[in-house]
Amino acid sequence: MAGPVVLRIDAASGPYNEQVLFSGVIPGSSATNTLRLTGNTTREVITFNPSISNLQHTIRLQSAKHIILDSLTINNTGTSLGVGVHLVTASDSNFVKNSNINISLASTSFSNSAGIAISTNTSNVTSAGNNGNKNIIDNNTINGGYYGIVAMGINTTTFNTNNQIINNRLSGQALNGIYVYYQDLIKINGNNVDNMLSTSTGAAGISASYIERF
Repeated sequence: MAGPVVLRIDAASGPYNEQVLFSGVIPGSSATNTLRLTGNTTREVITFNPSISNLQHTIRLQSAKHIILDSLTINNTGTSLGVGVHLVTASDSNFVKNSNINISLASTSFSNSAGIAISTNTSNVTSAGNNGNKNIIDNNTINGGYYGIVAMGINTTTFNTNNQIINNRLSGQALNGIYVYYQDLIKINGNNVDNMLSTSTGAAGISASYIERF
């Protein structure tokens, strides 16, 4: 990449029933030379119905950097697992913004589902590790899932840093709207969490543990 690149989905061209994978660092990409996938003003739809645990995503960023997912409608219709956007294995400096993410699964019986998850294991939305730093999750509407947004770091002494979860609207989660562990300099601001499942007695809007320097 010699400059910023925009992949724009044509308006009214969807819906698309498939998975999307960004794997590895694109040569030449940087904070300036980003790759942006946009769903246009119509927020074109990408839908997937997973049945295999390590392929439970609709969109996955795997060791990817400087990717922007913008103005999309991302649906995951899995009945026992499913993630709308899954960032794994040191995916740094990415954006997920201005998108609608709908997770069909919202049950206290199935914990492996989330709207957006930053975790190590492709089969698990809450596995710890060097999963992602400097990612920004901004101005999304997320419906359903056991969790709305998950950000998992490494351990109690080594943290992921500078992730931001800002200005999102989360509704209908089974346990937590936002669930974060092992983070340093994380920013959680301006989010709205409501309509948690009434059958979940342990539900909380935000669960944050082992956090340094909010």
